[in-house]
Parts: sequence; structure tokens; C-alpha cells
Amino acid sequence: TLMVITLGMAERVMLDHRAAMYAMDQTQAMMMARAACARGTVALRNKAYEDSMELYRLRSSGRGESNWTPTEHRGQEWAQFTEIHEDAEFFEFLPPMDNDFVAYKIVDAERFINLNSASMEMLEAVGGLKRPTLRKISVRRTQETHKGEGVSRFQAVEELRYMDGVDDEEWFGEGKNPGLKDIFTVYGSGQQINVNTASRDVLLSIPELDEAVVERILLHRNGPDGELGTDDDKPFYGMDDLREKAGAQNENGTILSKYCIFRSYHFIIRWMATLQGGKVRAACTSVVQLEGFMVNEIAYKEEIFGT
Repeated sequence: TLMVITLGMAERVMLDHRAAMYAMDQTQAMMMARAACARGTVALRNKAYEDSMELYRLRSSGRGESNWTPTEHRGQEWAQFTEIHEDAEFFEFLPPMDNDFVAYKIVDAERFINLNSASMEMLEAVGGLKRPTLRKISVRRTQETHKGEGVSRFQAVEELRYMDGVDDEEWFGEGKNPGLKDIFTVYGSGQQINVNTASRDVLLSIPELDEAVVERILLHRNGPDGELGTDDDKPFYGMDDLREKAGAQNENGTILSKYCIFRSYHFIIRWMATLQGGKVRAACTSVVQLEGFMVNEIAYKEEIFGT
């Protein structure tokens, strides 16, 4: 009997030790993820300074028009997937990271279509958005969900996923139709999209815009190497610049003026840290608003995963 009790206590101690170590790994992973968030925030603040310097250089050299504004594009440093666990200056101490990482990714919210404020004409042009879902979105945006509470805005894109009738094909996309998860946002400045960062599928959702204009927009943005997200990517600096380089005159130019902007002010920072070969993962999402050189957080979420 004594041996059974002893073995039971030893097993309990071992399980408690494992639980404590796992809790420590979770805590450390979350702290590393939060550090990645801080690094992403610094990247956005640096971006604001670099925007101002770029505009100054353009105008000083005579290559910039007086109405040009700072812009975002996918080739800028802030827009790249960034791993930071090898940065010894940023982390004083990290456990062995042979099969793990600490990284962040930033996207601007204005590259998506705002689910709450986009015009119905734009929603109707979204490929893959079925008519029943479109009607449900329209009802949600104009009618009370619960009497006396007023119209309830979408608080997260994931709310679409749980609408009656929305299946995997519509949410994730299939064939030439994009997934709704890659098209919409609930953050951003309103009815317009950033022409410098929007995906092809989002640009094709601009009502009545010729597809040939969209292809010329993408061709210019990709730069000489033809690849998006590289150092030679090129932005459009203003509406005149966009009309000229995209060959968008007359009606197409009017459409672009109505639906396109060149600056983003809302950004989504997603970061993750893993330990124990990926068995412990901490993931966080922060939504921030850029005001001058200030980065103001407006939404935040943390998650822990593990086996």
C-alpha cells in the first residue's frame, strides 16, 4: 500500500512539474508575441517618418507634383513578413529557436472593402458574394437586430462566416471566386479602398471599372520585376498620376476618383511566437490607427494554442 501511495505521489509531482513547465512556456511565448507587437508598432511609426522624407525628396528633386501625398505600397518594409527572433539587440534572452520563430505581419485595413460602409454597388460587384448573403448584409446594415437597440454594425468579419447559408465555398473562395475572408474588413475610413495595396479581387469589385484598367494598375504596382512585395514596387501618388499610368480616362477616371484613395490610416498587426517545436503558440492581433507619428490601438486580441 505504501508503495502504491509513493508511486501515486511521484506521478502527481511529475504531472505538476509538466503543467508548470507548460504554463511557463505559454507565458514566455505570449511575452515574445507581445514583443513582436511592439516591434510592429515601431515599424509603423518609422513608416510615418519615411513617408514624410520620401515626399520631401520627391518635391525637392522636382519629381513630385504639389498635390502628391505620402502613400503605402506592398514593397515597403512595413508590409513584409518579418521574423525577429534572431535579433539579439531586441531580445536579451531566448531559448533555442531551431524549429520556432517570433514574427509579425502588418496589413492596412483600407486595402479591403469595408463591410459596414461600402456602397451596395460595390458589394454587388464582389465576386463570390451570393445574393442571399448580400441581402442578409443589407438587412444587417439597415435594420435592428433586436428591437430598441438600433442598427448593429459588424464588429468582426468573422460574423459573416456564421450567417445562415454562408458555406466554406463562399467564405474561403473557390475557383476564380475570392473568399469573403480575403475581401472584407470592419476597419478603415469608409467607402473607398487604397488603390496601392488592394488585391486584384478587391480592385475588380470596383463597380463598372474596366478589367484592363485593373491589370494596368497591377502592372505598374509590381514594378520592373513583375512581382508584388519587392523593393522595386511602385505606388500611385495621386489621382492624376493614377489616371495617367493606368490609362484611365473619361468614365474609368471618374470611377477611380469615386472609389480610390492613396493613404491608409488603419493597420492590422498580426504576430505569433512558438516554442517547443511549435507545440506552444501564442498569437495576437492588434488594430491600430496612424495619426501623424502616433500609433493608437483601437482593438486587441490574444490567443494561446498548444498540445
